Amino acid sequence: MEDNPRGRCPAAHPEDPTPCDGPPVVTVLDAKNAGVVGCAHHGARMLASMHGARVVPLPDAPQGTAIDVFKAADGIRPFPWLAGAPRTRDEQLSRAEVRARAAGLAEVVAELDQDQAPELAVPAGPVETSPRGVHSDAEQGAALLAVLAEAGVELGEHDRRIVEWLAGWEWSTVATVASWVRRAGQEPGR
Repeated sequence: MEDNPRGRCPAAHPEDPTPCDGPPVVTVLDAKNAGVVGCAHHGARMLASMHGARVVPLPDAPQGTAIDVFKAADGIRPFPWLAGAPRTRDEQLSRAEVRARAAGLAEVVAELDQDQAPELAVPAGPVETSPRGVHSDAEQGAALLAVLAEAGVELGEHDRRIVEWLAGWEWSTVATVASWVRRAGQEPGR
């Protein structure tokens, strides 16, 4: 590991204080095929931190090493050595956390009949004062999805991600946006 003055593999980020877990066994390639070799530990951490990256084993790596690194990266948040900041947006979470979040919201919506939408008071008219209340992200997302469905809005994949993102805001914001959708859907000629 002479390539790194700190005695670690080239994939170890300078700000990442963790040690290598062995010799370099993989190459992590970015979206343009520029790559760096690394131990399994730092290879996974780098893979988790890069959008559009992939991992390939070095020729002398044990069989299945790249798959193991790929699976490990799935549960690692991007730039895991950056601690202390809240991580709430999808790009700040591990891929596994993003899938779980999306699945949780989808399950809540799938379980709701139109009559079972959460009893969250979405204003029907102009919002004069901040709507009050504290609700889970899943409840807020389900309420917003119910209002969108009520207004006849067809959702694409990106739309659903934005609903999920918006559901993470405080209720006063979600309720106001949902109120706009509800009122726009009730406009004559719509």
